[in-house]
Amino acid sequence: MKNLLKPQWLFVVNVVPILLLFLLLKSNYDIISSLLDEESLKVWHYLGIALIILGISNLGYALFLIYRKKRISLYYGVLSLIFTILFLYGFAKYSYDLIYTVPRWLVSNDIEIYPWTFLMPSLFYSLLTIIINLTPADKKINVWKNFLFALIVPVFWFVVIQVIVPLRLKLPYDFNEHIMIIFIICNVLIFFFFLIRGIYLLMLRKSEYWKKYQLLWRIIVALVLPILGLYINNTSFSDKSGFPYDKEGIFGDFNNYWFYILAVLNGILICIPELKNKQARLFLFLGRSLTFTHTFYFFLVFIPFLPLSIFAIVAVGAGFLMLAPLILFLLHIQILSNDFLFLKNHYSKNTLRISSFLCFLFLPLCITLVYLNDRKNLNLALDYVFTPDYSREYHINTKSLSQTLKTIRYHKEKNSISVLNSHNIPYLSSYFNWIVLDNLTLSDSKIETLDKIFFGETQEERDSRRSSSRNERINRDSIKISHIDTKTRFDLNQKAWISEINLELTNPTDLRNSEYQTTFELPDGC
Repeated sequence: MKNLLKPQWLFVVNVVPILLLFLLLKSNYDIISSLLDEESLKVWHYLGIALIILGISNLGYALFLIYRKKRISLYYGVLSLIFTILFLYGFAKYSYDLIYTVPRWLVSNDIEIYPWTFLMPSLFYSLLTIIINLTPADKKINVWKNFLFALIVPVFWFVVIQVIVPLRLKLPYDFNEHIMIIFIICNVLIFFFFLIRGIYLLMLRKSEYWKKYQLLWRIIVALVLPILGLYINNTSFSDKSGFPYDKEGIFGDFNNYWFYILAVLNGILICIPELKNKQARLFLFLGRSLTFTHTFYFFLVFIPFLPLSIFAIVAVGAGFLMLAPLILFLLHIQILSNDFLFLKNHYSKNTLRISSFLCFLFLPLCITLVYLNDRKNLNLALDYVFTPDYSREYHINTKSLSQTLKTIRYHKEKNSISVLNSHNIPYLSSYFNWIVLDNLTLSDSKIETLDKIFFGETQEERDSRRSSSRNERINRDSIKISHIDTKTRFDLNQKAWISEINLELTNPTDLRNSEYQTTFELPDGC
């Protein structure tokens, strides 16, 4: 485990992610910079400079350690943790000045969580370096005490939410804004310090207990938790109206059946025990490399929300599922590493690396080809309607066009400042907008024209029809007026009688939260 303190790791978890974050933010800045006011430009420049300093510092420190042949120190872990948290706090505090003064569709769907996605690995690695430096490998340390201390944190917050919050204490504004944030950050760090330390100690010991029940843990981590997480996300927070087009989830729209297929396939491949046959092991290694894209994707999606897992555990009870992508990511890497160590005795290392990387790129390539086809199909429909070539025969995929127009319409209408876009597929929706639309959009008139021509009605007409269908199911007979109270007074200013009629309605059936509808015929003059 001491190999994790090699300075080369800083390139993987710090330098490269910071560079990617800088390029993504710069691409959005280049689009909206002409629309920003002076104050917003200053915020962009300050955060950009801070990010550059953060990246250069990590790069310089890594090169210095490589030159001096030294390992990462405890002091680096502490300083990196502090400065990364300060940057994230600054980004969160001034995020309104960064993007919300311009039309929302001009920037990426996921721009609010970019820093959390690309800097969270740095945070956890800083925490890991602190743990390794403070945990001697030859010293007996109680593993379960660390898990117990980690468990105390969500229990503490449960008590706070159940006991302290209802008291509605009137605290000073400065305390609420700053001290409380620092207090929460410290609790999150304590929770993950002891949780990661407990996992680290377990990995050091490699006890027979864990080897004996290895298959059981793999089934739970690789099969049960991912499928359960998808199911809860797609059902617990979905629209209750009963219409399939309103499906959504709190972390994103993962209703596509391919998410379930890949989750099951990935779980099966991980649960297969290590084979001794070199050819069978090679195919297993390549299959695991292919589905590692799925594991890596959900790791990216959930890593910004890991600090919230404490409060999700308290509030929802299934918040531990937010930790599942991280655990699965570590497990998948460990299994791939074991496969590589076995296969390198039979095959060339470079052959294994190249073939594994090509398998990893397979799913992104398939998604790219689908989006390129959507782009071609949309441009074909636009040409057919607005600039037709009468000598040409057009073949347009209406299913693809319908989904494309739906995505464009939502992207134009979204105004929420929440980082949770339940209608979007995290990162993939942004990739879709880049590939299909060149980060542009269509005018409302063009969208309505395409709707009318290819689907016979506009989105507004479809919504109206669905609303009417829903209203037909609303109860009109069971709800009765049980009491009427009237008050009448003469208004001297208006020189008119004003009446207030209060109706008390009763639902005599056992149906709770049932909807009702009725029409009031008002007399003339009312």
